[in-house]
Amino acid sequence: MDEQRQHSSTAEPRQLESTQLYPGGEVYWVTPREPHGKPRPGHGTLYVNPAADLPGSEWCASWEDDYPASEIQARGGETIGSDGISGSEEVVLRWARTSPAKKHLILQHGKWVRMPLDQNWQPEPRPKI
Repeated sequence: MDEQRQHSSTAEPRQLESTQLYPGGEVYWVTPREPHGKPRPGHGTLYVNPAADLPGSEWCASWEDDYPASEIQARGGETIGSDGISGSEEVVLRWARTSPAKKHLILQHGKWVRMPLDQNWQPEPRPKI
């Protein structure tokens, strides 16, 4: 006899707010949120992730800047600067090219590679599945 079981955890999340409700139950942040600020120009890494070859998939990018320990107190406890965007290829690439991060990377063929900031450069298309 085949029985379907729904597994549930008895662990209760502490100091976490549910972010969304899904058919399987509430979803929580894995760790408590850390205070976030804005990335510093000339610091951090900007990651560009092209849209998947699926309906409704969008391009997205995030700029992550870990603050040095010496700056955390002056920043009111903020430990990281982050910013991001999602949308069309054109919108995300424009934002990425004009954001002054130290490094710019793009996901190509499953690997993070340096992203040229030249306006004429175009990423390679994703392989068809």
